[in-house]
Amino acid sequence: MTDTGPESYCNSSILVYFRLRIPPAMKVILTSLAALTLAVSVRAQIPSVAWTRSLGSSYSDAGHFIHQLPDKSFFLAATSNYADGQLGNTTGPANGEVVFIGLDSLGQMQWGNRIGDLGLVRILHGEVMADGNYVVTGSIYDSGEEVPDWDGDEDLWIVKVSPTGSIIWERSYAGLVDQDDLGIHVAARPEGGCFVSGFRGYNDWDAWVIALDSDGNEQWARTYGGSTVDIGQSIVATPDGGALLAGWTGSSDGDVSTPLHGEYDGWLVKLDANGDIEWDRSYGGSGVDQFQDILALPGGDYLVLGASTSSNGDITEYHGNWDVWLMRVDASGTILWSHSYGGSDPDSPFSMIPYQGNYLIAGSTTSSDGDVSVSYDVLQNGLPYGGGDGWLLLVSPAGELLWEKSVGGSDGDVLYALAPTDNGFVATGISLSADHFVPGN
Repeated sequence: MTDTGPESYCNSSILVYFRLRIPPAMKVILTSLAALTLAVSVRAQIPSVAWTRSLGSSYSDAGHFIHQLPDKSFFLAATSNYADGQLGNTTGPANGEVVFIGLDSLGQMQWGNRIGDLGLVRILHGEVMADGNYVVTGSIYDSGEEVPDWDGDEDLWIVKVSPTGSIIWERSYAGLVDQDDLGIHVAARPEGGCFVSGFRGYNDWDAWVIALDSDGNEQWARTYGGSTVDIGQSIVATPDGGALLAGWTGSSDGDVSTPLHGEYDGWLVKLDANGDIEWDRSYGGSGVDQFQDILALPGGDYLVLGASTSSNGDITEYHGNWDVWLMRVDASGTILWSHSYGGSDPDSPFSMIPYQGNYLIAGSTTSSDGDVSVSYDVLQNGLPYGGGDGWLLLVSPAGELLWEKSVGGSDGDVLYALAPTDNGFVATGISLSADHFVPGN
């Protein structure tokens, strides 16, 4: 299943900045918004890497959100598990702290702001709000417990910060005692607030959605699910003031109105402006299927990104083990097309963004065949041996794979988040490597 637990990798986070190899005469046209006709001629062009940076402490650090500002500098939000090195100070261990980082246009660190003290805080996602500030979500350990002993439970945690890393407000939400709660995804609401999706750790986990205004005041909070595991993995605002929740479920009762295809299914839930369910639908095959991210498309359709081990049902292609799975659905959840990408070993997606009229996906791959053309893992007995590479895929609005690119080194590398830039895009994640694309660890 998709990992939403603590980071299992150690050492550096990694930033990779890409730009298209565009002839100078075309550059001005392509950076404008009226470039759809020209995009046909360059859309399949694999971008070159302009620069990469490793930022980290002596233990585990992971980038989960990045955004380019108008002056071409960057704001980065990361979970950092030790307060030394580039991301630290002299106070010693600071398990699970969150660090907000300012980078210049070339990825050089300009400033950092660590928050969380010893509260074992982590983040998983962030989003740009209507006012230009950022909201990130994750979890914080109950401050009443002895955190160094790893007692207590996690509470869902939300914080709003400025582009300079100053806290504007923060909120935490707790379920039952000794149960873990986690914020996984943030979506901006047009009126200035946000939706936060995740799970609440009782009844074998229920999907949880919280609606907040721009000042962090709760508008409503609801849980959804059945008698087993239900996760709210991603959420997007809809034009009617409601939201579309994408996640996964092991239930076939309660709020889950359709029978399971397999052990776990991808699950879409349409919510109205008050959080009431308008419709829900599960998707998948006889294996394990999960949704990871969702995008609203022009015209009212949605692109739903996930991972799958199935080879039947709603899954029309299967490459082996875990595949990257992408569906396009209409406003009522009807499948318009479904495609899978990957090789014979596990391949996992984490996020996607619109990119030059197409859609860019970031994740990881441990494959070296099928759709995966290159592996940077070390070889053992002639086969790749390591933690996999960061993997980028560009797909068309019809789901055609236009190009793919592996980035990383000889050890484990994952890309968690993407953002468009003035002449390309930037990706951030985590790396154990210190070679190939990774400049030191």
